[in-house]
Amino acid sequence: MALPSLVVELLETAFIALTRGDWTLLPLALPAFPLIVGPTLLFVGAFSVVCAEVMPITLYTILFVGYRFWANLVVLAGLPTLNCTLLTPSGLYARVGLLGGGVPPSCGGLSITAAAAWAHIRLLLGVAIMVLVAAQTIVSWRAPRQ
Repeated sequence: MALPSLVVELLETAFIALTRGDWTLLPLALPAFPLIVGPTLLFVGAFSVVCAEVMPITLYTILFVGYRFWANLVVLAGLPTLNCTLLTPSGLYARVGLLGGGVPPSCGGLSITAAAAWAHIRLLLGVAIMVLVAAQTIVSWRAPRQ
């Protein structure tokens, strides 16, 4: 799952560098992957593995697509959402706080520091680990009973 994402990111960066004629973007792509994509893949992947096991796959697929839009695209004023919070899986905090990107207009006057970016990464990884440990505990508890 991570390798295709890395290849796509590197191809996108190379395309942008080629079209802009600015090859200084390439060194930014290497730290961007483990800081932005890595925690997101682990966070979403942990929930995907566990949820696909505990609910029908059709229901999981519908809920996952809804979650994807709700957590990343919903504007804050319209509906409570994870967008623009420390739990957003979009990599916003790492991109802005560690790599110097800009805050999108949908997040208003959000001020993101390096400390907030590291807290975001730790939170995503911590929640992913907790989900996997909880799932393993439930599976271990169920095994002798079946």
